[in-house]
Amino acid sequence: MKNLKTLNKYEKALQLVEMMGPWRYFVTVTFQYRTSDAEGKNHMSTVVKRLNRNLLGNKWKDGSKIEGLATLERASIQRGGKGHFDSCHFHCLIKDHPRFNPDADLGVRQMQKAVRRVTKGLKHSNGKVLVSKNGTDIQSVRDDGVMQYILKEANRGDWASSDRLFYFGADGLV
Repeated sequence: MKNLKTLNKYEKALQLVEMMGPWRYFVTVTFQYRTSDAEGKNHMSTVVKRLNRNLLGNKWKDGSKIEGLATLERASIQRGGKGHFDSCHFHCLIKDHPRFNPDADLGVRQMQKAVRRVTKGLKHSNGKVLVSKNGTDIQSVRDDGVMQYILKEANRGDWASSDRLFYFGADGLV
């Protein structure tokens, strides 16, 4: 392991994410309308709170919460041949929890149902449904490559962990 002072921001972020693991789920949430970083973070905070409530019950704040992190990524999106626009989306890594189904396939299905349920009611500032039925993807973490994938933008000059790397907290993303 290198000294933290000699690492670039990508290597620092990767080392932090590796130390926080192990991770069980890789979750992606995309928005179907142009969404600013601030609006996206607010929506993703809502997703995290709802996910805790959905999977752990109404009194989840009294006990353990889902542990995870999220990275905000920007991408150019093309909608129906009407041109491109920049928007944000999120990649999340989630740790195992005693309330998750221990079977690998059933656990993924449990997480898929929960993520789809909690994103279904999100509305964009234009009043329309923010996350389409195909706007989420949930997979089991099979190797460490997923950590490199969620941090791929950290090699860009405008990437700052304070703006792009968030932890799951009691009130959403922190």
